[in-house]
Amino acid sequence: MEAINHQEPVPQWYKKLQTEVSIGPNQVLTSPLKNPISKALPSSSIPNDLSISYYRHRTKIWISFWDPRINDIIVGRIIEIFNPQQGINTAYIEHWKYNPLEQDRLLNTPKKLIPIFTSCSGCNRHTYFYRDLRPKCVINIPLYNLHRISLQHKNYNPFSHLTISFRNYIITKDPFCSLRVTTYNLYR
Repeated sequence: MEAINHQEPVPQWYKKLQTEVSIGPNQVLTSPLKNPISKALPSSSIPNDLSISYYRHRTKIWISFWDPRINDIIVGRIIEIFNPQQGINTAYIEHWKYNPLEQDRLLNTPKKLIPIFTSCSGCNRHTYFYRDLRPKCVINIPLYNLHRISLQHKNYNPFSHLTISFRNYIITKDPFCSLRVTTYNLYR
């Protein structure tokens, strides 16, 4: 008897497995899979102009990056991309830290916390960056490690009593736990 999926259409990869590499009523694989089948990860294309050494995009590009030294993600905004003649393209990002509100921590589980990030005032990851002195904490990261993230609209305010200016915080569309897992999976 064949399993019936009443919730959504059958994915193409599953149909391909059924017809090409499985046999019998129990759908036994004819040979082991070389790569595990996983949900497609989001694309991480960062715009870059390779014809110039220092590239600044017109709009703000928000990214996440898995840092194996601290075993956590780094979130930030790209300030500038450096394209050397020889070597790896790197990005200078303004570092933002996960900083959920205290009243939110008391009421919700970690997965339900509003993912609020505030600008880092300086940490041990800071890299010297002379081209723009406004950001307090700048980190230099290879471009191929960065992944774009989506933010809530600036008018999104989950708390009526939130009095911080939108310039001083951002809220991601994905919960912090999901963002962390996705970034780690992209890193692996």
